[in-house]
Amino acid sequence: MGSVGIKPFNTILPVLLSTILLLILSIILWTFSEKISNLMTKDLKAEKDIDIDYNKLQYIAFSIVGLILVIFSIPKIITTSVELKHMISLGMEMESVNPSIARFKGRLGSDIVQLLIGIWLLLGTKGILNAINKLRRAGISEE
Repeated sequence: MGSVGIKPFNTILPVLLSTILLLILSIILWTFSEKISNLMTKDLKAEKDIDIDYNKLQYIAFSIVGLILVIFSIPKIITTSVELKHMISLGMEMESVNPSIARFKGRLGSDIVQLLIGIWLLLGTKGILNAINKLRRAGISEE
């Protein structure tokens, strides 16, 4: 009977340790971010100034984020769809009989939303950048 009480602790411990480790690393990176960035870019500061078009940089960043979202969501959608279809084919389509069906449907819905946001970021970046630029200039009167 003693091993039953330890089992939940054994499943929680790895999750708890990884969360604490990520939190500690995040705080360290946040605290020493300026020193780390100075170490990483000290050779670049010696070089001449480079003109950077920040609108193009934002365009590239949003496109990359959109691409990452699309890449990660497509396999999840396929996997969840196959698992959901398998459960339905076994006759477990009612949420009252099998509550995990509702979880699969929710996961599938969130994966589809993630895919749509990724496609929107990937293909509609110009519109997003225009909206961001309008927000930056909001309240500033151009005389």
